[in-house]
Parts: sequence; structure tokens; C-alpha cells
Amino acid sequence: MLQSFRNKSSVQIALVGLFNLIKGGGIMNINWFWMIIFLMMMTIIGFVVFDSIGASLAFGIATGGIFGLVFSGKKSKKEQE
Repeated sequence: MLQSFRNKSSVQIALVGLFNLIKGGGIMNINWFWMIIFLMMMTIIGFVVFDSIGASLAFGIATGGIFGLVFSGKKSKKEQE
């Protein structure tokens, strides 16, 4: 596996990983309403906590994106039973 990544740039590796995530259905299993709510909520918290606009936006997007992906994933029918 490492041999196949040896001659590729990090951008190519990231694009291949993103394509596999979309193709595998990982992106489609997200409840986008809650993802947006988490992004907005963490961005507002970032504006309250940090003095810098850039730091607050980076905090909001990074933590909101992570928490949104973790907590807003749709459960499959097998997991609900």
C-alpha cells in the first residue's frame, strides 16, 4: 500500500481518500441539518471566547465539523433494531 502512495503528492492522496469516502456512502450518511447547527453553534462560541476573528472562525469550523460528523451520522436500520 505504501508503494502506491510513494510517487503521489499529498493532494492526490487526499482526493483519492475523499472520493473513496463519497463512493462508499460515508458522506451520504450525514444528517446535514445537525452538521450546520454544530458549525454555527461552535462558530458563535468561538466569537465569544476568542478575540481574533480568524481564530474564532477556525475554531468554529474545525470543532463544529468534527462534532457534526461524529454526532450527526445517521444510524443504519441494523443499528436501530
